[in-house]
Order: sequence, then structure tokens, then C-alpha cells
Amino acid sequence: MIELKCKNFKYIIALILLITMPTNFGSAIDQQDSKVYADNIQSSPIFIGQPERYFEITKTVMPKSDLYSANDTLTVLVEIKNLRYRDFEEPIYNLSIYEIVDHGLIITEKATNCKKISSIEELEKYKGNLFKNDPDELKLSKNYRFLWNENDNIGHVQIDKFGGNDRLVYWYNITPTMNGIFDTKTTLRTDFFSDIEQTMFISVAETATKFDISLEIEKPTVIINEPIDLDYYITYSGGAINRKKVLIKLDPSNDNRYIIGKIPDATYNLSKYEVLQLKIPITFLEQGTFLPPGIQINGFHYSFNDKITVKSFF
Repeated sequence: MIELKCKNFKYIIALILLITMPTNFGSAIDQQDSKVYADNIQSSPIFIGQPERYFEITKTVMPKSDLYSANDTLTVLVEIKNLRYRDFEEPIYNLSIYEIVDHGLIITEKATNCKKISSIEELEKYKGNLFKNDPDELKLSKNYRFLWNENDNIGHVQIDKFGGNDRLVYWYNITPTMNGIFDTKTTLRTDFFSDIEQTMFISVAETATKFDISLEIEKPTVIINEPIDLDYYITYSGGAINRKKVLIKLDPSNDNRYIIGKIPDATYNLSKYEVLQLKIPITFLEQGTFLPPGIQINGFHYSFNDKITVKSFF
């Protein structure tokens, strides 16, 4: 009987402890662990993968064409926008921009500044002067000095801060020196992500240029020392671009048989199908039959078979 009572007493004690134990003991531990976990999430955010990057590099050649000729003067316009780190509110710092130009293209003129435009209103107000070297231009925008290494045909500008709503613009003029396909490459470099590049190709073929040239002679027969007019008509009838710069030279007299009153060694801008008239006075100094002076256009020589007869008297 005594041993039975002892066993019952142990069971009673265990039952009392179970009944009097707090019922929220386990949930209190869970709540404490959840708070620590939540605090860690809020103080140390975790990003998966690389940050998003948005960019738009617009490169335009003026005048626009699929094919250009050697010695054409072209303007390259560059605009950079929508470059940001994750969102518009988080700007990019220490942005490096490199402009790399093929050695087959001569940089004849270039922007001294890279201009940062921070609003559409500012862009609309100053868009007419974006691509000019005017010291008073874009007073509301921040300009960055554009440095060019002429030996390597590389330009570089360093931007301290570039926001999502900002635009960067710059320009430069180039002239092809030979036929072929040449490129200009814009590279954006920052510590936030790998390089961003945009390449533009320029095709050059001199055979794309065509001129129609005719000559009118005032009088086919003249006497010695009688001045007459030669009318050269030059039409830019086909080529790479709608407007072309041409250099015109008239053949001089190497044997002193005639005197040309005006030698048009000059540069003209011709639109397609535009007719340029050059009126050249000429005086023959001896009798005989002569061909009129030939003419050179951008280094290509054009001659004429019309003959002029010079007599000592009629």
C-alpha cells in the first residue's frame, strides 16, 4: 500500500507542473525570433543579380545619307539620356565618356564642351544652339570640358553626377579621306556596371558623286586681244548627300597663249540638281585654234572639245 501511494504522488506532482506551466512560452520564443529576423531584413537589404541599367545613346550624321564621298564635311551629333542606377532618383557618379573616331576620318572641328541639360524646357529653349561653340550658350546648363587627343582621334569627358532626367550632348565635324567603311564609337564607363557602347558606321564611296558640266562660248571666232566670256555650267546631279561642298579650279595658261580674267579657285556648296554658273572672261594673245581651259572639281579634271579660232583680223 505504501509503494502504491508513492507512485501516485509522482504522477500528481507531474500533473500539477503541467497545469501551472505558462501556455504562451513557445509563442514568446517564436515572436522573439521573428523580430530579430525582421530587423535583419530591414537593416541589410539583399539584392539579387546586377542592378538594372537603362540608357539611350543617339548618334546622328548630318547631312543624313546612306553613302558619302571623300572630302565631304559631316557633323556627328551625340545625345546621351536615360542613364541611371536602378531608378531615376538614384544618379550615377563619376561617369566617363569616350568618343573614338576611326583614323580614316579627319576631325576638322569639335565641341569644346559637353553640355548637360536637366529639363525638357531647357532643351527646347536652347536646342537651336546645342551644337555650336558659343561661349554664352546654355547658361542654365552645366558644361563639362571635352578633351581631345588629336593623335589618337579620341575625345574624353568626365561627368561628376548624371541623373536619370539629365541629357548630355556634344558634336564634332569629320571629313573622310578615302573610300571605305569607317566607324565612330561612344563608350560610357562607370563603376556601377560594365561599359556601354554605341557604334555608328559611315560608308564612303567617291564613285557616288556625279557632276554634269557644260560650256557655252560667247564667240567661236575672235581676234587677238579681244576678250570674250566662257560660261561654265556645273550641276551636282548625283551623289551621297543632297548638299555637297565642292572645290573648283580652272586650268591656268602654262604657255601664255591666253589670259584668264578670273580663276575661280573657290569652294561652293551645291544642292542636288542645283546649277552653278561661272562666267570667266578670257583673252587670247596669239592666233590659232585653241581648246577652252578645263576645270577641276574636287580634284577630278573635266575637259572640253569645243574649239575657239583666233585670228589677227577679220
